[in-house]
Amino acid sequence: MIDQASIRARESLRHSLAAQMAAFEAHNGPIQTLPIRIGNEPMHVFRITDPDKPRAIPVVRASKPAKERKPRAMMALKQQKLAAIRELAGKGLSIEAIADQAPFTPKLTRKYVLRIILEQNVKRGPKTNLEA
Repeated sequence: MIDQASIRARESLRHSLAAQMAAFEAHNGPIQTLPIRIGNEPMHVFRITDPDKPRAIPVVRASKPAKERKPRAMMALKQQKLAAIRELAGKGLSIEAIADQAPFTPKLTRKYVLRIILEQNVKRGPKTNLEA
């Protein structure tokens, strides 16, 4: 337990702090405090706002149509791969043959070619080995 002598010894500090807080609140408005939390509960997020400050106007940028956008390098490369896979699949080659003959380094894998064919609904030629 705290003894009364130490409490009385700090009485002048407490009064000066109370006077400073009263002056601050008179100048800036009342202060809201949050309760002391014990445990792992998340802390409340608070913001100090000035009601006289004007709010920022959000800038809304209109996106360009797809035809006007600059193509990204990875998308251009994917389009080239897709065109090569469509051409080879149209000849009726198996998936392994498409992966081997596609003109890309490193060579395309069988799984990648199969995924592109299924995602893009690539039409395959009449002599296709469907189990390859």
